[in-house]
Amino acid sequence: MEKPGKEKEKSTNSGKRKQNQLPSELRHLGLKERMKTVIKWARQSGVPLHEGDTDDDCYICNNGGFVLCCEFCVNVAHPECIGFKGKSDDIDWDWVCDLCVQDIYNVTQKKARG
Repeated sequence: MEKPGKEKEKSTNSGKRKQNQLPSELRHLGLKERMKTVIKWARQSGVPLHEGDTDDDCYICNNGGFVLCCEFCVNVAHPECIGFKGKSDDIDWDWVCDLCVQDIYNVTQKKARG
C-alpha cells in the first residue's frame, strides 16, 4: 500500500546490481540458503518480523502480480526480479529484501563488535 503524500519511486536498478551490494558472507550462497542465513542472523540479533500491511507492487520493477513479501518490512518482489529461476510453486522459503538484508547484517556486526 502506498503511504499518503509519498510517491513511490520507480527502481531502475536490476536485481543483479542489488545483489552485488550484499555482504560478502552471502554472495556465494544460493538464494534459498542466503534467506535462511539472514533469518538466522535476525533471530540471533532480536530483529522483529514485520507484522502488518505490505506494498502491492514489486520494489524492484514497480509492477504487481505474484510477489514475495519481505519478512521484515513492507517490500515485496517478484521471484524473477530477485533472480529466482524456478517455478513459483517451488518457493518453500521465507524471503528478505536486500535493504533488510543489509540492515540485519549491520545489526549483527554491531552486536559482534559490542
